[in-house]
Amino acid sequence: MQKAIVIGASSGIGRELAKLLSQEGYEVGLTGRRTELLLTLQKELSSKSYSYNASKAYMSNFLEGLRYTFLKEGSNIFVTDVKPGYVDTGMPKGDVFWMASTKKAASQIMDAIRAKKKRVYITKRWRIIAWLLMTMPDWFLICFFGLGKRTNSKSRRK
Repeated sequence: MQKAIVIGASSGIGRELAKLLSQEGYEVGLTGRRTELLLTLQKELSSKSYSYNASKAYMSNFLEGLRYTFLKEGSNIFVTDVKPGYVDTGMPKGDVFWMASTKKAASQIMDAIRAKKKRVYITKRWRIIAWLLMTMPDWFLICFFGLGKRTNSKSRRK
């Protein structure tokens, strides 16, 4: 039996992905911040599933470390890093013309899992935006978007 761990499975993309994995016969590990929703999903899934409450950042970093360990050991375990853009999960605010449904996002993630990809951007347009943000110099992001502002050393000493 194939196994998968879904980070952020309590709602949105993660919830839809967990359902798809379960339908395909995977044993699914569920993680998320809202324990009640995880337990509800666990009961809904037809396959065996487990739930665990942890932060996304922790799980993402932990799984990145596991990916390298698995590669080093020559294991057949694969980790797919999902980089979601605008998906209709209730988190994005306002109208975004390329917003994807959670079902579309989960379907694209399943395709990436089947292809054993290391990373997938949801939607595919988000890859372009992520690349642009990654290649922009820090001064540009700070000046135009207010991202990464640093506090001056005097205010930190107080």
